[in-house]
Amino acid sequence: MVRVCSKVIGIVQEPLQDMCNKNVYSKAKSILSDSSHPLHPQFELLPSGSLFRLPPIKTNRYRRSFTPTPLLSLLILSRRR
Repeated sequence: MVRVCSKVIGIVQEPLQDMCNKNVYSKAKSILSDSSHPLHPQFELLPSGSLFRLPPIKTNRYRRSFTPTPLLSLLILSRRR
């Protein structure tokens, strides 16, 4: 789909997964910076202070929801550094 869009527009587009990861990461940063956000308490740091605590994921419905997605992306990005 991205390749077809790139051909139609004439500009190389980045893959959908990269765009999604970038948007999720920016949303996670905005949640972390806003202490009044309803999801702010979900972003709890571990005692080490460098990783976030992942809530227990027991169902596929919760696994596919927004809440664990930014936590997992922050975890993956912190391990890359």
